[in-house]
Amino acid sequence: MKNEEFESVHALLKKVKEALRRWYATVSVRELTVNHALVAEIEALERMLSKVEVVS
Repeated sequence: MKNEEFESVHALLKKVKEALRRWYATVSVRELTVNHALVAEIEALERMLSKVEVVS
């Protein structure tokens, strides 16, 4: 992968992570405490994005 492509992918991943974090920052504490499936999905997305960032 060319350096420019790498930087582009890295920038896109960063934007996705920031958008995801902005979204789940709007979820209420109550929702997060009672909706374990939502928390599991958020955690899975974070892990997936972290792995992709390390690989790229």
